[in-house]
Amino acid sequence: MLIRAEAPEDHRAIHDLTQAAFAPKPFADGFEGPLIDMLRDAGDLALSLVADEDEIIGHVAFSPAQITDAEGAWYALGPISVRADRQRQGIGRKLVEAGLTILAERGAAGCVLTGNPSIYERLGFVSDGNLHHDGTEDRYVLWRRLHGAAPRGFVTFAPAFDPANHVYVAPDVADVLALHPDVKSPTFRKLTIREQLDRQAKTLLKAHQNRDARARMHIQSWWPKAQGQTLAQIFDGAFTPSDAHTTMAREYGYAAWDDVPDAAANPTFEMALDALLDGNLVALLRLMQDAPNLIRQRSSYGHRATLLHYLGSNGVESHRQVVPINAAYMAQRLIAAGADPKATMQVYGGPQTPLALASTSAHPIAAGIADALNTALRP
Repeated sequence: MLIRAEAPEDHRAIHDLTQAAFAPKPFADGFEGPLIDMLRDAGDLALSLVADEDEIIGHVAFSPAQITDAEGAWYALGPISVRADRQRQGIGRKLVEAGLTILAERGAAGCVLTGNPSIYERLGFVSDGNLHHDGTEDRYVLWRRLHGAAPRGFVTFAPAFDPANHVYVAPDVADVLALHPDVKSPTFRKLTIREQLDRQAKTLLKAHQNRDARARMHIQSWWPKAQGQTLAQIFDGAFTPSDAHTTMAREYGYAAWDDVPDAAANPTFEMALDALLDGNLVALLRLMQDAPNLIRQRSSYGHRATLLHYLGSNGVESHRQVVPINAAYMAQRLIAAGADPKATMQVYGGPQTPLALASTSAHPIAAGIADALNTALRP
């Protein structure tokens, strides 16, 4: 077995190995493989080693970490993955030790991680309560010194580890979210569907009056009269309260404002959708365990989208056209649990499957996951 630095041609194999190695673990969320890609793309993959036996059977990543009151350069360990049939053979230990040796030769002060003490203490890592990381109990923050003094303080990992960076939000979708800052609030969620759309329509009307470009996605995507017009032409022309109501009705899958019901949206489905679009697989699976019918349930809105449809980032309400970076993995898990990839929703003049929406959406392409997502959604 050869332990060596990764090569460009290894990137896909590392991603796939990492996804497969973490998949059986109860805490896996599908971000593990994309996390390595994000570290690499950001220039934060300080060291990436593979275990090679004519094919890659193991991998370990190291990235920069900051510790408030520690001296020298510190690095984070992880993810670390070993192929299922080669686990418990010391490959992971050899990868870690090889990596730490290289870091020590580079003059690194040490390595830090968050994880199970019973596993990493065997590799020489310790937890003494002097290191802290937001959202993590101190006993799960471990370190191993390579040079200098023991570390103290608060640990910050590379931006790729921040959950806020695990969801791609296109600029036009970000504009919609900024235009309606309360759309995710509990107060907004308590409104009936008609009240929700009426509130957004009034905001949209005001935005048009103020020539607010954040209204572009709403109007150009869903207002029938916008076809063929530039945004400047739209702002120069008339846009009535009726036009605003029609625009919001069509965005949510209704043919006209009169079709919008004065009824509440299904709160359980809405919570599941929040978890899905946050990429929070653990929370989603917990909701599905409590409500098994969620897997085939549909939105209360007029388009009647399933959870799988929302992963297509297309044809649903504008503020929800976001892309969790683990969308492909979440699609696989949903389909394995019984979600129907052939289910259709009504949008763009006819029935649309999740794959039809995802394959024609610019958002998964911009997020860099289009191929994987389309493959996962293909019946």
